[in-house]
Amino acid sequence: MSRKRGYHQRCSLARALDVIGERWTMLLIRNLLAGPRRYKDLAADLPAMGTNLLASRLKHLEAHGLVEQALLPPPLSVKAYRLTEDGLALAPALAALAHWGMRLPPGESDAAWSPQWNALAFRARFRPETCLDRDEKYGFVIGDYHHTVHVHHGQMTYLETLREDAAFVLSAAAANFQAVFADGTLPLETALERGVLTLSGDRAAFVRCLATFAP
Repeated sequence: MSRKRGYHQRCSLARALDVIGERWTMLLIRNLLAGPRRYKDLAADLPAMGTNLLASRLKHLEAHGLVEQALLPPPLSVKAYRLTEDGLALAPALAALAHWGMRLPPGESDAAWSPQWNALAFRARFRPETCLDRDEKYGFVIGDYHHTVHVHHGQMTYLETLREDAAFVLSAAAANFQAVFADGTLPLETALERGVLTLSGDRAAFVRCLATFAP
């Protein structure tokens, strides 16, 4: 009888990789870091994964207690997938891995990118020592995706909504935001001067935000 596929090592890293080390699994968790997602949304956001593999990975993560099903609040009231407490506990590890990945060359110019991945990107860039005495919210409208980052006394919280009390709101088309902050192909000041990025609110808070989430 063949043994179940895995590393078969008495090592916590090996055991973790037995659960989340398969291809696409960590990217699926990345997408769920932003919040609950319907199956069709996950399939649309990860088209190269394929629906059969997506279903298999979700079932695997449910079996290991990292993902659970829940109903989205009204008016949607439909089934979605969300990370459990154990799944959310992976956020620091994924952020550290994403931070390490920033030292690698950028991907292909036509590679996929989504503003929803900011849920991980902000964690990867977060410098808690810069905001120990600060409590501010920063708003972003990237295409039709609204989110707020709340920094508070050395911690950060990611919210999939645009808070009215945000110190500033940065708005941009997804491609322009990607060019400035993900690819680095468009200088920030140039983007602001051209109006492809628009900033409303407290500019000093925006400067503080840049320092707190510097690559």
